[in-house]
Amino acid sequence: MVNTFNSPVKVAHKYWTEILEPTDTVIDATLGNGQDAFFLEPLCGNLIGIDIQEQAIISAKKLLNSAKIQYIHGTHASFPHYLMPQSVKLIVYNLGYLPRGDKSIVTKTESTLQSLSNAIPLIMPGGMISVTCYSGHNEGAKEEKAVMEFASRLDPKEWCSCHQRWLNRELCPSLVLMTRQL
Repeated sequence: MVNTFNSPVKVAHKYWTEILEPTDTVIDATLGNGQDAFFLEPLCGNLIGIDIQEQAIISAKKLLNSAKIQYIHGTHASFPHYLMPQSVKLIVYNLGYLPRGDKSIVTKTESTLQSLSNAIPLIMPGGMISVTCYSGHNEGAKEEKAVMEFASRLDPKEWCSCHQRWLNRELCPSLVLMTRQL
């Protein structure tokens, strides 16, 4: 049987590839073990990886050996103060918990919504916010619902938002994309 549909992460990768230029600034707001950053690093000029868990930073550094990545051990709720409005092409979130890490440490709805609010002014025209949601745990389901509500309230004159999910797979991850129009 041929699988015609890709996972939310692969779909996100396709969109990222289409919008990124070699000089763009990208933020991986939930660095995790560095898999998204590994994919993004050759596509952009400046990559900022943020994670609240020191173990995530250590794992990502082992995977990524690049001078163009700035690592920040901290919450995804805030971004570096030096970033100017409309200076970032892409901000990526892969919500939930650190793979092969402590599953009791998860992203939280409140900090994710704060982060999204802080992300909006940073995204340049033609840029994107990409959020992979994992609803298979209690906080994840709450977080996904809140992210979808956030995306649906963006001004349609300035933003396009969509939600992608497999309909016949229970508790599967989903992808929320928010693109600032040119």
